[in-house]
Amino acid sequence: MSTKWAQGAANPFYDNDQEYIARNAADLECLRAGFRAAKDNHALALVILNQANMFESFMSTSTGSTHSGFVDLIATLRDENKKFSGEVYMVSGDSHYMRIDKP
Repeated sequence: MSTKWAQGAANPFYDNDQEYIARNAADLECLRAGFRAAKDNHALALVILNQANMFESFMSTSTGSTHSGFVDLIATLRDENKKFSGEVYMVSGDSHYMRIDKP
């Protein structure tokens, strides 16, 4: 039996599990490659930029979420961070509204 990672009804035109599995693997490899490049270049720091609700939305029972699709990414981030001797800065955007401010 397949584990469903997608919330709600499946899209009849696309298998959400396959999309998630492929995207998650690519995300993990990209994260590992960034840490490898930083180590290989003796970088003093690594900056990670992302746009996702990686933490908070799955702590609230009001969202209807049963699990986080970011478990692997968070575990890899923690593991790679522990092995990296430099600083790691994570800039994360999450739920917000678009505002174009032209003062």
